[in-house]
Amino acid sequence: MKVIAIAAVTAGGKTTTVNEIKKRLSNVQTLHFDDYAFEGEVDNFYQWVLDGADYNVWKLEPLEKDILKVKNSGICDYLILDYPFAYCHEQIRKYIDAAFFIDTPLDIALARRILRDMGNASGKEDKMWGVCLDSQSIQEGLSQTVIQYKIKENGEAVIILPETAYKPDIKYIKELPVPPQHKHRITRNYPIYPFFTCGLPLLVVLWNTKRHLKLSWRKFGNIY
Repeated sequence: MKVIAIAAVTAGGKTTTVNEIKKRLSNVQTLHFDDYAFEGEVDNFYQWVLDGADYNVWKLEPLEKDILKVKNSGICDYLILDYPFAYCHEQIRKYIDAAFFIDTPLDIALARRILRDMGNASGKEDKMWGVCLDSQSIQEGLSQTVIQYKIKENGEAVIILPETAYKPDIKYIKELPVPPQHKHRITRNYPIYPFFTCGLPLLVVLWNTKRHLKLSWRKFGNIY
């Protein structure tokens, strides 16, 4: 069995390459560095570089254990490692038969990481669109109103738009598959809005009616 390591900078395409190799080769197993939690993991990379950038501070026993498990099982011809250190870490170096470094331009890697991290933000913290169907939403002025909301880690729904303190039960929210194509406008958040849409036209009509009656009275008043 051959052990092949695919290395690159963060978001350099290691996982994508490993997955493509797995599709093209038969009898392959893969291990992914990001699937493990290691002792000695570096949080401050700036300080790590200043201290000499020693790759051996990572304690890779869990990964080493799985490599040996696959090697001893004889279940595959190739073991592909999605692994950033290549030959740089003494603990794993002795198991690697070949290592390949993907020389991804740093600007491309940064763009890939941003897109990946944005994608990983999906799930319960995503902002979604929906409509409240419970009776309480009528009292809150949200009946038949499109809302933007998100679901917190505890499963609680929080309305983002329109601004309200009301927290509906998630089971009474009908999620919309796509965001609405119209601008969100809620009259209850803008007290002056109903006046201009309803009250002002009514006043204009009444004023014109009163004016017309006055003119009519002046014109025909002598007849009566």
